[in-house]
Amino acid sequence: TIEWLICSGASIEQKCTGGGQAEYWPDKPKAAKIRLECKGLSAISFVQALQWKMWDNSEWRVQEAFLTKVLSCFVNASSRSASIPRVSVPEGIAELWEKSLAAKDSHDLTIVTADDVVTAHGHMLKAASSVVTAMLESPMKEGKTARIEIQDTSGKAVSLFLEILYTCSAQDEPDYETALGAL
Repeated sequence: TIEWLICSGASIEQKCTGGGQAEYWPDKPKAAKIRLECKGLSAISFVQALQWKMWDNSEWRVQEAFLTKVLSCFVNASSRSASIPRVSVPEGIAELWEKSLAAKDSHDLTIVTADDVVTAHGHMLKAASSVVTAMLESPMKEGKTARIEIQDTSGKAVSLFLEILYTCSAQDEPDYETALGAL
């Protein structure tokens, strides 16, 4: 998902203009918490700062290793996206896609999340993902019911993902948990 977002135009260098402190902790309740100010950091600098804070504590080894993979995704996707030509999209086209996302009565796909039910146009997700295409065009339960279950992700995160998929932007600045869930 990180690679797709970057190849679709998301910038890993854009600085966060809002947000406050983010707090992280490992699965062990007695382990040290990590606090990190998000404002003014880009995705790259945020991941690096978080990784740096995790470096000295063995409780964070698994998460720190995951962040190394995230940075690799940033590098790989950025090198691919540099070769993709950029085009301007008239504001009216962007508004059309926003209206399409908002037109819930025309949605034909249901996504059941951990805390909500979200709907979308199946063709949008199939156009973005060969995995979703395989799910929805097969005799699997997802294909038969036009329903995908994502029980480990919040409805807010799936809604953010869909907003970015449809419009390549987000109307509101999400909190870090929603943004990470959308990835």
